[in-house]
Amino acid sequence: MLNLGVRAHDIHAENLEELAEKVHQLGLNHIQFAPSKNFPGITTEQLTPGFARHCRDVFARKGISISVLGCYINLVARDRVVREKELQKFYRYLRLREDFGASLVATETGSVGNGYTKANFTEETFLLATYFVRQMVVQAETFGTTIAVEAGVNHPVHTIDKLKRLLGAVPSNNIQVILDVANLMTLDNWRDQGAIIDEAIDKLGERIVAIHLKDFVIKEDQIEFVSMGKGLLGLERILSFVKRERPWMFLLLEGTREEDLEGAVRWIRDVNERVK
Repeated sequence: MLNLGVRAHDIHAENLEELAEKVHQLGLNHIQFAPSKNFPGITTEQLTPGFARHCRDVFARKGISISVLGCYINLVARDRVVREKELQKFYRYLRLREDFGASLVATETGSVGNGYTKANFTEETFLLATYFVRQMVVQAETFGTTIAVEAGVNHPVHTIDKLKRLLGAVPSNNIQVILDVANLMTLDNWRDQGAIIDEAIDKLGERIVAIHLKDFVIKEDQIEFVSMGKGLLGLERILSFVKRERPWMFLLLEGTREEDLEGAVRWIRDVNERVK
């Protein structure tokens, strides 16, 4: 079964009801929802159990659930005050996960600086990220919640091996993985994405609980994200893995322009029909 959803803030909506209707019209039944991304006026302090249950109820009326509650914080910010504020925000999301009706709370590991910096790739930065992930997992265990961590090429956890090492350093079933192949692509490795997908499946195995479907092209010697179906992502290999070994796994369109979503959904379903 193709269990396809969408990152909600790729859809413009003035309110929850409009967002739910647009997702429903796409024929999708789950979303990755980061409240402040969809509605920038919502502050962390305004996120209460009542608000979370209201969101869940609005989406449920259209047959939509929140598969992933997005809380992408910067674990390795240089400023300790900023870092602590980020962690407290994440803990709030952990507490509210059940009220939102979400399965997972997702994050990346952030960046020491703004944008690309080689400082993200040092052992010191990796150990710092690991230290804070361990704290987050303790909180997740307290609330009976699952954290899903995502790797990216400009983060302290930027390869499959680093992600595997993080999981080994934080031995808990309350931390799992979101695989985003496009986030691991570089100018040097994009031609080998099939091998990278296989490596992720081999090394991360059952820890992969969701997959982001994001497409990319090479433009002016840079990786540029594009709408799904308009780039180089090896979707067939991903869908084949899901169909064979992980039926009903959460798949989430990410980074597709809203005007392209309908065509992207149709294309993914067509590809899924062909693969074995």
